[in-house]
Amino acid sequence: MLEPLFKAVRDQLKTQVPGLEYIDLDIGQLEQQDENYVVLTPCALIDFNAPEWINTTNRLYVCDVQVSVRIAFRIYEDINSLTPDEVSEAAFDKLRLQEDVYKALSGFWGTFFNSLTLKSGPQQERRDDGYKVYEYVFVTNVRNSLAVPTYTPVSDVTPVIERPADTDTTPHTDIGDADPPDDPLDPPRLP
Repeated sequence: MLEPLFKAVRDQLKTQVPGLEYIDLDIGQLEQQDENYVVLTPCALIDFNAPEWINTTNRLYVCDVQVSVRIAFRIYEDINSLTPDEVSEAAFDKLRLQEDVYKALSGFWGTFFNSLTLKSGPQQERRDDGYKVYEYVFVTNVRNSLAVPTYTPVSDVTPVIERPADTDTTPHTDIGDADPPDDPLDPPRLP
């Protein structure tokens, strides 16, 4: 259900925010790093929260899905007031990435989800590991039609009705011995 949404968001960021070195599903990469596993930065880590799916008709489900995007980077450059602008510009480029992510995703939509609308952010995470992390949360209405039955159209079919040879094909009424109703096209009966 959420795989196509992840791919759409990932591909949108990949094409619209080329400054990102790494885009992935958020599985706690920033929290699980060690000397053997380091996340490339700047990065965007995407996660979803789909709290309640509603069955609208015939197994077509809809849900307001929250799309969380964490933008992480390290700033090694000085950006204080004493640093010349040309030196601190690289740090400002990293800060601008969060705005680029917002611009790329705000209003973005696909065939099975409505436009992403900003719910919150950027929220900064306080961290002790040297990363600057900002989180945006968007919301979108997703339509899940995976369980809807698929019907195959049949063409060039002529129905054949087979009747047993001893079947009477004259019309009958089930109202006993009553005369059949008058046909409006027949002339009126005289008494």
